[in-house]
Amino acid sequence: MVFLNGLLAGVAEVKNPGADTATLGAAFNQLQTYKAHIGFLFRANAVLVTTDLIQARIGSLTAYLERFMPWRTTNAADVAPKGAPEMSVPMEGFRPCFDPRPREGGDGSILIALPLIKVFRSTPP
Repeated sequence: MVFLNGLLAGVAEVKNPGADTATLGAAFNQLQTYKAHIGFLFRANAVLVTTDLIQARIGSLTAYLERFMPWRTTNAADVAPKGAPEMSVPMEGFRPCFDPRPREGGDGSILIALPLIKVFRSTPP
């Protein structure tokens, strides 16, 4: 889970790659179950990730499974080739969100850096 200012901005469902039932479809279905049972957590959600630690797909809260796609770049210049291990790109994309030296906020929360917003910005700063 990725929180920005205390709001849930992203959720990843990670399946065990060694399990026979560990598919991207099963991860997607689990996210749908979460939305049905604890939907209030998803009000500010920007992104969902499904992965079995080999394959990884990213999509929006309302996207169907067919619209979840591999995340192939974090900077629009270096695009991972098709067939490359998929989990490394989302990990690289989310890495800037977390300050390597976490600081505790006044309310006990962990403060994080915000460079990830640049990935989703649709207009120039």
